[in-house]
Amino acid sequence: MTDKEYRDLKKRLEKIIYDWHGALGLGWWNMEYLYNRDGKPPIYSEDTNYCTVMTCEAKWPYLKATIEINMPPLLGLDDETLEADLVHEWMHVFLNEMSEKNDKDHKHEERVATQLAKAFIWTRDKGRKEAK
Repeated sequence: MTDKEYRDLKKRLEKIIYDWHGALGLGWWNMEYLYNRDGKPPIYSEDTNYCTVMTCEAKWPYLKATIEINMPPLLGLDDETLEADLVHEWMHVFLNEMSEKNDKDHKHEERVATQLAKAFIWTRDKGRKEAK
């Protein structure tokens, strides 16, 4: 990943973060974003056929969360996909306190985070369309 690719991608991600952070009510949270430039191998799940390119670690009692963004696999993605991935991670911020510590694969939380992310994006898009 070149310096320019890193800067351009980070700028695109920061715009999405700016657009969504307040709208989702995350202003109460201390959010940290780690932009992993070197990249970790994406976590591939055979049962979902999906690669994990972002992760969220929420410390819900303290309203703190860290989203780690694995930059290299994101290079070819469009803004719509980047947005969907980020909104999905933010849903984990809200859902994390309901996870069980012994739930190793978090399949239920993953499905709910995906569904909520799609619902938030659909609602935003519908509102924009009706406002025109």
